[in-house]
Amino acid sequence: MSDYFPPTSSDSPTGSGSPSHHDAPLARIGQRVVARIIDGLIFAVPLTILSVQHSTGTGKDVKVNLPGWVPWAFLAATAAYEIFCIAVWGQTIGKRVMKIRVVRFFDETVPGFAYATMRHLLPAICGAIPVPVLSYVLPIAVYARAFSDPNRQGFHDKVAGTKVVLA
Repeated sequence: MSDYFPPTSSDSPTGSGSPSHHDAPLARIGQRVVARIIDGLIFAVPLTILSVQHSTGTGKDVKVNLPGWVPWAFLAATAAYEIFCIAVWGQTIGKRVMKIRVVRFFDETVPGFAYATMRHLLPAICGAIPVPVLSYVLPIAVYARAFSDPNRQGFHDKVAGTKVVLA
């Protein structure tokens, strides 16, 4: 990991901050959003079923009594899924369905575990801040950076030195 230098906007292969014509085409923002939704559903559906099974009451009096380990298991499973899939294949199931993949910025190789972990940790840490509004707004800001970046990189991509391209 000692060879890691996060790219800046002037570090693109063309030197202009914009993608090179020789690079793999960048994924569209819509593809990335749909891929994230698909990946979210992979974990949201089982968590919802588990929550319903552990709920009591009816109407406005419904209470969900999940065991204390469930949220931690959910976080661990989503982290392991994201990091492993990006490190090994450059794609989660959602990204595969949307025909996009994550690659290292300069050589377009699969990121590997160190870069995949860095890429996952920034939005995860932002979402773990124990201030209700910030825990929602900051992860969105991490991803939303891709809207204004010429290489469509969110802050998590900048930190990890990755980009999302068409598969």
